[in-house]
Amino acid sequence: MRLKDVLRIGWRDVRAHPRQSFLVMGVMGIIFGLIFTVSLWLQGLENTYIQQAGWATDGKVIMMATAEMNNAVGSVDSAETGVMSREEIVRDVERFGGKVVGDVRIYGASGSVVLVPEYLAEAIEVDIDDIPEDAAPVLVSTAMGEQLLGRKYAAETNSVDSKVRSYQEFREALIGEIFEDKSGQKLVVAGLAPGSFAGYNLSFKSVEKNNASLLNPLLEMINVSSATSFALDDGGEWGENAQVVGDATRLIVVFENAEQAYQYFEEGDAAFLNVERAGKKYSASMLAGMAPDTQYVFSVMRLIANIACAILAVVAVIVVIFTTIRLIDQEKRNIALYYSLGATSRQIYEIYFVYFGMLVCGAAMLALGLAFFITLIYSMLNQELLGTLFMTAFSLPEMPKVMLCAVNWELAGFLGLMFLTVPFCIFVNWKHIAGLGVEKVG
Repeated sequence: MRLKDVLRIGWRDVRAHPRQSFLVMGVMGIIFGLIFTVSLWLQGLENTYIQQAGWATDGKVIMMATAEMNNAVGSVDSAETGVMSREEIVRDVERFGGKVVGDVRIYGASGSVVLVPEYLAEAIEVDIDDIPEDAAPVLVSTAMGEQLLGRKYAAETNSVDSKVRSYQEFREALIGEIFEDKSGQKLVVAGLAPGSFAGYNLSFKSVEKNNASLLNPLLEMINVSSATSFALDDGGEWGENAQVVGDATRLIVVFENAEQAYQYFEEGDAAFLNVERAGKKYSASMLAGMAPDTQYVFSVMRLIANIACAILAVVAVIVVIFTTIRLIDQEKRNIALYYSLGATSRQIYEIYFVYFGMLVCGAAMLALGLAFFITLIYSMLNQELLGTLFMTAFSLPEMPKVMLCAVNWELAGFLGLMFLTVPFCIFVNWKHIAGLGVEKVG
């Protein structure tokens, strides 16, 4: 029997049992469509978060590592020190591809961390070469900006428009302006420090106070780092007033990408504020870039989502298998006819392999189409809300286009499970099909 004949007979079986065939495709397609929707949406959210978290650093991750078990930048308290030496911290950082670029120095009353401009080049919005020698170019945090301006901008807002307006007024009042802080230090605002403008997580309530989205409890689990103000080391006279923090070892650490930083978080000796783990020997805290402890939260969320989706997938597969048992039972006469015409059991298995394969292909197309449609429509309908959320969550210079839709290996795995249903169905039904051949022979 030629492949063309097998395909033709398989398609005839689909048309011969339209109700059962479309039931299989519909049930399987809708359930897996929900699974794919969760996978696409969650991966899209994570990808967008990582992209926007690293916009100012061009994907680099900048941290502070300290021998104290204390994550407060600028703290001069006499906390316990000596847990790890400077050399041990450097070795621990370097074994994951990180680089120690110097001691933590601060400038001014707000404790701006001194950093060379190249690490935050994307956030700089003025020409720092034109800044006076005695004035420090600074990327300001929300708290520092409010101190300089003497008013609050970070209050909760009732609408997207009021949030955008508040954020734009804050930017316009600061960027390019010259100030003196409470200690009399002169500075020029070169841009906003990467980090949150009046928000602590990705909940839509941080943009719309009365937002009642069902996703808010989930989004509240995803932290948004508070901004740290930076003084950009341009070689000016003001640098003489920058001071090394405290008596303990505090180092600025740079990783080239989020993957290195996450490996450091997972396997290194540093403790992070938001995730408790035993056996850590010193402390690390975020300055700019993608926080690995937040990436860990995403990984936990994906694991929980995958477990729930796997349970749904198993239910869908069981429903399909039992439906195919009924289909084979209804096909007794046709199967007997195939045997009487000289078909072998292998050829009949091929016919129903193609038949079940067509059903699964139809279900897969329905599932993928449904998932892409839901995630794309969701992103389009909520574009202003999502754009405002990410713009203010990471102090972006303009509102980004946000598309919460991205494929990953989990989606490929669930798609593979769909197609594995075909040999499962053949395996469950093979004795019944073979038995019909024995009956015919008898």
